[in-house]
Amino acid sequence: AFVLVMTTGLLVDSLRHLNAVEVGFDATGVAVGATNLPPSSYPDGAARAGFAQRLVEALRAHPDVDAAAVASQLPFSDTSDRSVIFPDGFPPAAGAGSATAYRSAVTVDYFETMGIRVVAGRPFTRADDRTSRAVAIVDEDLARLLWPDASPLGRRVWLGRQTGNAEDAVEIVGVVASIRQNDLTEDQLPGAVYLPFSQRPTSFFRIVTRTRGDAAGVPNLVRDAMGGLDPSLLYYWVDVLEDSVGSSLLFRRLPMRLLSVFAAVSLFLVILGVYGVTTHVVRSRTRELGLRMALGGTSGGVARLLAREWAAVVLVGLGGGILGMLVVLQVVRSLLFATSGLDLPVGAATIALVLSAAGLSFSWPLRQALRIDPARALKTGE
Repeated sequence: AFVLVMTTGLLVDSLRHLNAVEVGFDATGVAVGATNLPPSSYPDGAARAGFAQRLVEALRAHPDVDAAAVASQLPFSDTSDRSVIFPDGFPPAAGAGSATAYRSAVTVDYFETMGIRVVAGRPFTRADDRTSRAVAIVDEDLARLLWPDASPLGRRVWLGRQTGNAEDAVEIVGVVASIRQNDLTEDQLPGAVYLPFSQRPTSFFRIVTRTRGDAAGVPNLVRDAMGGLDPSLLYYWVDVLEDSVGSSLLFRRLPMRLLSVFAAVSLFLVILGVYGVTTHVVRSRTRELGLRMALGGTSGGVARLLAREWAAVVLVGLGGGILGMLVVLQVVRSLLFATSGLDLPVGAATIALVLSAAGLSFSWPLRQALRIDPARALKTGE
């Protein structure tokens, strides 16, 4: 029982810490989905970027929509695109000075729609199109990694490979807050680079819609908007962003819930077991207890006698449970987050809970023992 209750307590504490992790964006009221533009209908980047812009405008025109955007990749979408980033001023040999970061091409209103803060520079604008210079926005983690002692604004980077050709580079025009991409437990975020969708349009992209009401009603709204532009397109992989973030904790919640059930059952068995053992001891020693009372023994003395024997049994059980917990910790440590395996508050609460359960089961047999009639016990043994 101690092992199950303690393990459950540690997992609950870990989940509490995970739920408090700042994801860096506001998932409230945001619905996401995806579509894929067929090459036959959208043969080039201009056609793909034009459709994305028209779709965003159609969604934003709806009275229930606060904001909408398109992105090639989204956080917690089970897919990701990474790119090697080479900052200007570093030689290309052996990848010196490079970093591998998440990459996403996004439309102008993406940061507003996702609730991602712009901390320096500017967001993308309509002027950042295929006819203007190539630009990019990096997050704080990538900025600290590549330019720890300088501002990234105005710097040039190469994506994928460093050619040394200025025409292949992109200029950093803004810095945004770092966000969790796929895992709330990441200790060191790899950083992210964002590109204007109009400059790097993709056939497959995600649609982000922030609503004033229930996000569950967004799929029909998006399908209507897409149908008005191109009835042949499909809208799939539909989800609510809050659920997507929550789903990343599924493999942690499931063991916790299962262990919670087992822990409750084990506590019940503790109560049942201690009650059974104590009741058996009282019944088998009824004549002895009656004799003690007949010879002047007090109720307090009888209670202390039984309590010492009860405590011995419980302490042996707790000792075994603590030793078992040290073994189990080697297995469950990988499921813990920001929680020590030897967490004192959780350990103290577990001990208190187990002792309370054992004490509850001891109270009824103790009351029976204190009600023993000495004369009857000596005569009948009952």
